[in-house]
Amino acid sequence: MKFAAYESDSYGDEPFPVIRTDPTAGERVGAGAQVLIWVPRPRAVPPLDGHKQDEACTMLVSIGLNCKPQVVAASDPSGTVVGQSPAEGAILTKGKPVTLEIASGIVVPSVTGHSAQDACDLLFTNDLSCAQGDMAPDWTVSGQSPEAGTPALRAISPAICSCKKVPSCAPLLK
Repeated sequence: MKFAAYESDSYGDEPFPVIRTDPTAGERVGAGAQVLIWVPRPRAVPPLDGHKQDEACTMLVSIGLNCKPQVVAASDPSGTVVGQSPAEGAILTKGKPVTLEIASGIVVPSVTGHSAQDACDLLFTNDLSCAQGDMAPDWTVSGQSPEAGTPALRAISPAICSCKKVPSCAPLLK
């Protein structure tokens, strides 16, 4: 019996299923008969780190894969791919998703030493939120968490410790 495999873009839910055969499954064939087998065309996941989201998604769609972007806290430029799953080189069939980790591009600024109001203004400018609670706008920020330079997602609210007189401020709880 001779076998010949053909690649196709249509397939079922299995990773690499046999799409169809000729003769069909269950048919008896004689010795030396040729059996044709159709299997999905595999696609290698390209390297996408460092590409902009739109560019990476276009690359995936052009080879028949689905793009699934997910924003993560990363200090790389906003919209840049900083990770992918499955990894570069993985073999997938048409329509399978590739999850892209997209950098938020947001970094927590230093607000220590600023007035509570100036600290909140600075956080808002960086797409972060701020809750002053019972602090007066003119109180001085004596500490913050997360630390300055920490990558963040949009609208997180860093904890700031402030008081009326800087020397009397209690240290941040650890």
